Amino acid sequence: MGAKIFAAVTLVIILGFVIINDLALKNDIEELSCLVEESQTYYEAEAAQDFYEEKKGFIGLSVNHNDLAEVGQLLSEYVAELREGDEGAKITKSRLLTALSHLGRLSSVNWESII
Repeated sequence: MGAKIFAAVTLVIILGFVIINDLALKNDIEELSCLVEESQTYYEAEAAQDFYEEKKGFIGLSVNHNDLAEVGQLLSEYVAELREGDEGAKITKSRLLTALSHLGRLSSVNWESII
């Protein structure tokens, strides 16, 4: 009987941590997406990149390194294109927002994150 109670309590604790992690990640990724979406100047994009650098350690605990690296690379490209006044910044911004959306889906609650 004691083992069943221990197992149930452990499951509840794990589920609680997964849900808290999901909410925190979702908040960070949504905030980064808003910063990127609203950015139209180099300085605004650089602020989004600073936010990403601040949060990537936490985000990296829950998502694939390749997906996180892709977001970082696209963000760097976007900042550089805005600094140079390149017309490709709109395309890179769109790709970046898609990558952030994908990152948000990866960090949501699913069975793989619980097991």
